Amino acid sequence: MAARIKPHIESGLYKYAIILGGTNDLGFKRPDIVLDNLKSMHDLCKKHGVQSLAITIPQPSLELKQKWIGEIRSQINTPFEAYCKENNIPIIDFSRRIPYQDDSSIWDDGLHLAPKGYDMLGELVFESLQPLLGNN
Repeated sequence: MAARIKPHIESGLYKYAIILGGTNDLGFKRPDIVLDNLKSMHDLCKKHGVQSLAITIPQPSLELKQKWIGEIRSQINTPFEAYCKENNIPIIDFSRRIPYQDDSSIWDDGLHLAPKGYDMLGELVFESLQPLLGNN
């Protein structure tokens, strides 16, 4: 994750970065590695004067049947939220604000959002960025 964002952040073209990552890693990487990757992306933004906005890992539908996924997600999200608070990084708690529900108008495949869901997420991002943007 961090390697892909690095050239964009270092380019100097961006003032803001919205970072939602780790979802696809839930079943494949250790929680500490995912957490370190998320932190490194935000640290990179800070180093280059880019204001980052964090979004926690959402609840996938599979978590309803396989509770261990929720435990791993919590092992990442909980310390990630503390890291963001300590570093004054605005954060959106995805699962609290857009909890998984069996609604195909919001959720496309149990992991990714449908257009209405992305509209909802876009509204949350706007609400979070608006104070940073001022009256521009």
